Amino acid sequence: MNGPVKTPAVSTQARLLLASLGVIIALSARQIYIQTLPLLSPATSTAENSASAEARPDPEKIARPHLDWAADQTDAAIEDSLLPVRTFFRDAKQGTADYAADLLGFRSKMKIVWDTLPLTEKVHPTFVRTRFEEKIFKPADLEKIVEQSVSGYLQQVEGIEGEMLVRLRTDMADFPDSYPIVDLDRAALKKSYEEALAVALEASGDDLTHAGSELLVSTVAGEVLTIVALRIGVSAGILGAGGASGTVTLGVGVVVGLIVDQVVSFVWDWYADPQGNLAATLNSKLDDMSLLVVTGPDGRGGIKAQLQKLAATRAKLRREAIMNVLKLQ
Repeated sequence: MNGPVKTPAVSTQARLLLASLGVIIALSARQIYIQTLPLLSPATSTAENSASAEARPDPEKIARPHLDWAADQTDAAIEDSLLPVRTFFRDAKQGTADYAADLLGFRSKMKIVWDTLPLTEKVHPTFVRTRFEEKIFKPADLEKIVEQSVSGYLQQVEGIEGEMLVRLRTDMADFPDSYPIVDLDRAALKKSYEEALAVALEASGDDLTHAGSELLVSTVAGEVLTIVALRIGVSAGILGAGGASGTVTLGVGVVVGLIVDQVVSFVWDWYADPQGNLAATLNSKLDDMSLLVVTGPDGRGGIKAQLQKLAATRAKLRREAIMNVLKLQ
């Protein structure tokens, strides 16, 4: 019968050799790890930075759709601003029948007879003018409606920009640490924007756009009405040097008065040599004047073109102001 199997004894020298080999392997593994760690760290850091960059969107990308929205809204507001002018001339045509009846009536004819007498003051031209202002429109009314169209547009632009700021702040709300605009209330945000807009206006060097709103309204209205005056036959010499700049020296009211004088002169000429129906002829004349005021000759110089030019300039200034508010420049 065989006894238990005996394991050969391991010598002390063999144990020492195995222990030394284990230490060498451990040290080698540690060194490899240490040398590899610096290569891994930048990759990890880059990934973290990339994730951070993705979490913080480009503020200009956030602002762009709101700026585009504001531009679309201010462009659309131009047509709304032209409505009062179109309504004004439409209403003016309601009085042409009564006006024609007055001019063809007994009183008008008696004034013509009076004017033929020697050494008498001419009264019929004054009658024609006075009745025009009573039945059709006064010069001050035309001046007021044109200025109202321009000032109404500027007010709409301010309202649109106020809404744009609210929308922009809402989009920035998820990034309060990056965009201080989120911490501003509506009044503070508006003030910050207006200050940035003033800086952009100053830098633009555009004298007209930089003018106060009251002066801007008067200037635009004056340019429009002077072009109308020239188109319907008022002498450029009467308007002064430069023709289209006549309101600089004469004032808007005087230019509108010249426009009415020209229309009344046309009526007087018709009366001297009647051709067709006076009321219908006057309606056509008022339609022509409405078109000149709204679109200008050949689509240039009217209120619409002036407001389109203002809208384009304002869009550029608005973007600069928003970028300043967001501290991007």
